[in-house]
Amino acid sequence: MTKKTSHFSFRLLALDFNLLNISFFLMNYWKRGTFVLSPMELKLLVAFYFIWLIVSLLIKKFHFGFYTGYRDVILLFTKSAVFNAYSISFMVVFMGLPAFSRLHIFGTCALLFLMNIAIFSIYFVSIGRTEIVRLRKEGIEAKGRPRLSIFLIITDFLLMTLSFFVINYYKRGTFLLPPHYEKLILVVYGVWFITSFITGKFDKRKFENYFYGIASCTKAVILMTVIMSFLIFALRLFYFSRGQIFGSFLMLLAGEVVIYYLYFILGSDRGRERDIETFDQMKDFLQQQGLPVEKEMEDAGTLPAVPVKEKVYHVLDFFNPWLFDFIDNSIALSKISRADTAILSTDDIFNVKTLDNNSLRLFINLHKTNDIRWVNRYFLKIYKKLKNGGYFIGNAETIELHRKRFFARYPKYFAEIFYVILSNGGRTLDYKFPESA
Repeated sequence: MTKKTSHFSFRLLALDFNLLNISFFLMNYWKRGTFVLSPMELKLLVAFYFIWLIVSLLIKKFHFGFYTGYRDVILLFTKSAVFNAYSISFMVVFMGLPAFSRLHIFGTCALLFLMNIAIFSIYFVSIGRTEIVRLRKEGIEAKGRPRLSIFLIITDFLLMTLSFFVINYYKRGTFLLPPHYEKLILVVYGVWFITSFITGKFDKRKFENYFYGIASCTKAVILMTVIMSFLIFALRLFYFSRGQIFGSFLMLLAGEVVIYYLYFILGSDRGRERDIETFDQMKDFLQQQGLPVEKEMEDAGTLPAVPVKEKVYHVLDFFNPWLFDFIDNSIALSKISRADTAILSTDDIFNVKTLDNNSLRLFINLHKTNDIRWVNRYFLKIYKKLKNGGYFIGNAETIELHRKRFFARYPKYFAEIFYVILSNGGRTLDYKFPESA
């Protein structure tokens, strides 16, 4: 079984770059009747190059390993088009350049999107169908429904309102809104509502770690900024104060840093929960007696009606093909039932907590254990979920592997400096399994 890699493809980059140029010049011809660019259009083309490259690299548009099926690729192209349109809009609004044509910008993004779909569809139908990797996700358990905090929703709404009016007072010396600004605040409320639930910043599970919660708030503010920029540019709303809009978002984020910290410390169950560090704490946590293993092992010897082997193969064949062989050689997967198996990819202890105690013979978590907070509590929770004689399979990166990979990424002298700075408090980067165990 060969290892599938998500390698970078320069052919995809070159193809997409040519399609971008074709889209841009066609829209220029449609709007101005010529392929010759004016100085303003030339600056816009340079901006398109920069934003297109950054967006494409961030969403891994040129990694062929991410082309895992027709629907997934369409989603990838959609994300690229939307992010390009939003990013260009933000640039235009932030720099105060309303003279740029909306038709030219949005038309270029739309035409590039359509040509991406057309070319990939031809490839997929003609020669690519057998070469596309099928990502089998049916074996991975969902993360569970979000646990929304009504307190955070109400508090954040009030904070958004306060921020908008405080910035208005700072600019005009009064809390009274100018004409038409009552419509603007309704738009801001709508954008705040959408981005808040997209990023999940009101989910109590995020507060297992304070920085997870603040990361969601930061993502929401960034998303609010680009969406409002898109609306301002698309609807020609340049008469509204950019300082008031974006200043309100920054003030909202600053307030969230304080309020979310207080919530984490005082109001969140996760804030009061700590890791288990002593033997007495472990006994209190488990609160159960050992069960005889003989009966469990006897049951494990019988062949189940629906063994888990095929399910594990489909999941691990995409993530790490070599890992399936290792597990299959170590565990009798044909003797373990699907019903007695849970496969997750999560760094949230809550998702382990929702499983029934003493219900699993095999538990696999594909997410790196290094990213999980309170690792002792995490392992003990898994212990409570497993039947006697059950198996837990995890993914971890040792200090030696992390250091070796880090020093391979950077020049030696820079790596020495960066490693000292980043390894003290930061989370490790994602690690791909080696060719052999």
